[in-house]
Amino acid sequence: MNWLDKFDDVINEIQRIDKLKSENKSKINKIEGLLKNLKGIEGTYVVPTKQYYNIYKIECRKEKELEKTLVYAKNLGVRDALKREVIFAILKNNDFRKPTKPTIILAEEVDNSNKDPNSIIIEKQKYRILGEEVFDQSLKDKKELHGEEFLFLSQKEKSKLFLGKLESEIIYFPKRIKDRKEKIRPSYFVLPPIEFPELEQEKDYFGIDNIISASPHPVTDAYIRNEACFSKNKDLATILIGFNFKNNILNISQTLFSD
Repeated sequence: MNWLDKFDDVINEIQRIDKLKSENKSKINKIEGLLKNLKGIEGTYVVPTKQYYNIYKIECRKEKELEKTLVYAKNLGVRDALKREVIFAILKNNDFRKPTKPTIILAEEVDNSNKDPNSIIIEKQKYRILGEEVFDQSLKDKKELHGEEFLFLSQKEKSKLFLGKLESEIIYFPKRIKDRKEKIRPSYFVLPPIEFPELEQEKDYFGIDNIISASPHPVTDAYIRNEACFSKNKDLATILIGFNFKNNILNISQTLFSD
């Protein structure tokens, strides 16, 4: 079944989420006020529900384009954010804090029974981490991290990811790559969902849960900036922040975002 075949279901779901947003408008306005007052934030935007699908299609299209190259990336963070009832887009400058964890990892899919300590689970799929984004510039003078040898991804290789301007570096662990036992399993770059502590700390006050943030593809970034009337300044970047209202968890993923 494609999206057009379930058009009525999609419209009903959008109306249901919009009703929920309308009922919680005051709460959403207060959350927007919190986000606007964070250091380094240039703009905020409540993404209309009808735009969720547009963002989803852009991300899917860019993923399929990368499948034809040697450097493949999956934006699981944006996919996860789009399953939330409310999504904010924020425009940040360089004064905004660094992410709480790597926003890009090089990973391979493994069975959930895999006991490797260098693993994470995203949407029920376990990934073994082969490389990751780092923000510590002093690592350029080092050869090991946590006692493990690492190498930097070259600027040329980074540019092939089409992730826009990266102020961080990406490292990979040669031994982990060499030790891959299941080389028939796919490995690729993953943009995971990231926590957003400023809202996490206030979630009980606002009555929200399942809070995540994600970095969109540059083409999605341009789409959001246009819709939100954000600045086109290339030194700025957008982040998506998604959350649900407590006790109102809607299963919107299967209705709006099945391929």
